[in-house]
Amino acid sequence: MKTKPLLLVITAILFARLGLAQAPQSSLPPKLTPEQAETVKTQNKKAAEMNELFEQVQDLMKYNSNGLTAEALLRELLALDPTQWQYYAALGDVQRRRKKFDDAVGSYEKGIHAAKANTAVDPRNPSTDPTNKRAGVAKMFFGQGRAYLSLQKNKEALTAFMKSAALDPNPAAAYFNLCAGQINSPLNSIFVRLDAEGSLVVCDKAIAADPRKADAYFIKGSLLIAGSQTDKDGKLQAPPGTVEALKKYLALAPEGAHVADVKQMLAEVGAKVAVRPKVIKDPAEYKDYITALNTTHPDERAASIEGFTRRYPQSVVLMDALEQTMEAYQQAGDGNKATETARRILAMDPNAIRALALVAAMDRVVATQGAVAPLKEGCADAETGLQQLPSWPKPEDKSDSEFGKLRDQMADIFDGMKGFCALQVKDYRAAREAYTRAFQIDPANLQDVYQLALADLEMTPVDLNGLWYCGKAMTLAQRQNNTKGLQVIGTYCRPKYRQYHGGDDGFDQMVDETAAENAPPPDFSSRIARDRTPPASEQRPSSAQQDPRSESTERTLAQSKPDAEKKGARYFVKIAANIASNVQPRDLNGFVAVYVDSQSWASGLKDGELAPFLKLKEEEAGRRCAVLFFAPAKDAAISVFFDGDSPFGVTAAKAGSSGQFEAGDISAAYKPVSKEMLKETGQEFQFNESQIVTDEGSPVVAFEVSTASKKPAKLK
Repeated sequence: MKTKPLLLVITAILFARLGLAQAPQSSLPPKLTPEQAETVKTQNKKAAEMNELFEQVQDLMKYNSNGLTAEALLRELLALDPTQWQYYAALGDVQRRRKKFDDAVGSYEKGIHAAKANTAVDPRNPSTDPTNKRAGVAKMFFGQGRAYLSLQKNKEALTAFMKSAALDPNPAAAYFNLCAGQINSPLNSIFVRLDAEGSLVVCDKAIAADPRKADAYFIKGSLLIAGSQTDKDGKLQAPPGTVEALKKYLALAPEGAHVADVKQMLAEVGAKVAVRPKVIKDPAEYKDYITALNTTHPDERAASIEGFTRRYPQSVVLMDALEQTMEAYQQAGDGNKATETARRILAMDPNAIRALALVAAMDRVVATQGAVAPLKEGCADAETGLQQLPSWPKPEDKSDSEFGKLRDQMADIFDGMKGFCALQVKDYRAAREAYTRAFQIDPANLQDVYQLALADLEMTPVDLNGLWYCGKAMTLAQRQNNTKGLQVIGTYCRPKYRQYHGGDDGFDQMVDETAAENAPPPDFSSRIARDRTPPASEQRPSSAQQDPRSESTERTLAQSKPDAEKKGARYFVKIAANIASNVQPRDLNGFVAVYVDSQSWASGLKDGELAPFLKLKEEEAGRRCAVLFFAPAKDAAISVFFDGDSPFGVTAAKAGSSGQFEAGDISAAYKPVSKEMLKETGQEFQFNESQIVTDEGSPVVAFEVSTASKKPAKLK
């Protein structure tokens, strides 16, 4: 029976190879040189031999033959094609099972060399895929480690297991072997030569790779006990984490082989072993539960434990099993199944913290897409979670530091959801308070940081620290290679900065400076001001430090000084509006003014509506910007061009029958700006800043124009 898994491997290998081996001679090209014909003949002969071997493999599978025949078959395959690393891997497995450990080490070594030497990738042969090859090499190193252990070559075994763990996408077995070696090997073995810290590191890695492996906790606890010291009263003082590791073993294997040893160790360090009221009395139920818990792969373990909960709905460990199911689905990346399990838990215990956090997080994701019901439920779950969190009891298997990190994670989720809920109803002050708490726990949460910026910049009066959070969010998006997020954040934040600062200069520098900062500096508002130092009343501490009820130091973006605005978009739009009103008699009310500067000029040249006007002067040197006015129906447009701070040209055109502005009409209407055009009109303009996006998706500053007649001057 031991040969069956091996034969399945061999069959898979041969299927992969037969894709190349079964080329019928009738498919030969009609014109071949004698050398080419001889080569094809040789290849077909080789293919026929491999087909014959394949039939032998089928017989082995049918009659379940022994390992000797399998080894011979693999040697024949290697004689036909010695470049295939999988043959060596299978041969090593056979030899190790036959206790030919030296031969197995050699076969694995040849397989590792073959895998590294053959770098060609053939889509018809899965073994050449780099990912598959990496996993195969990891398994060969693991097999080597097992063979070396059998040969009592512990130093070589340690090296092999280390290499396996570094390559294997699922390194649990390799790390557990390393961990187990720390306690099972002779005192003079290489495993014990790992220092105490190194021994614990490999055990911690084994636990991280498979948190349900009870024996890993037993070994870790035993290693920690070995490092205990006796105090002046003769009492054994165990290192931190000892009790937690040993109790975790009892939680996972209440009837395991090491229970007596663990209880004795706990007694030696004066730790009380809690009486476990949840004891499964039915042997079949207990076996089913332990089997499910010890399943290695996360999605398989989740399905196995969930199956247990369905079969034993009245089990005394039902709640524990559901929590294990939820955790396993999370590890497997199945959010829907994890959430479904969390809701089952909440139906039994509405205050279950982890389930509340998971459901709140998933509801936030769905609510972001506009769903109303999940938003309402998620907000309620977040409030419940924040209320229950202070009284959440520490699990027995968690150390104080581990529990503190876990509690912070829960608080981060709940505060993030609370901030999101407040943002939806425009309670910006409450949103700022919640997001600030979340930021203090996890300053790398891009979503929370950006939404904290929104809360700051949308409240009245505006909190300028929002611009710092804008910069922080952009650096996080850059670090995470989140191009779309970076564009969305920049589209919102850059105009807000420009509105306060008066221009785009310094924006990128501000963004870069936030990367090394943990909170907005107290002088942030003065740091981003243009050529001025704000009075103390305008400077405010960071949101994380200030009293959220204090509003005396807040200022709105609209309170920016005129000299800061002078060189910004609004300054040029005002001048251009006056010129446009003098050039043509049509009222600008309802027009959209588009401000195109040097940074957005290239993008504007690729836009169907902006390009015909911008191309008129695109080769002029020293140009600062252009302002284009489009009628509500887009049937008429005016463009004013600037060199430096001064307007120098203007053109006006009407859309043709096709609805497009023709280059000839735009060019024919062009005029230099005269003194008459600069005279004040009888219109009073209002500009409400907004934004448009060019055809390629780049944001451009825009203003909605409204007009009113100026009041006549009073008689003196």
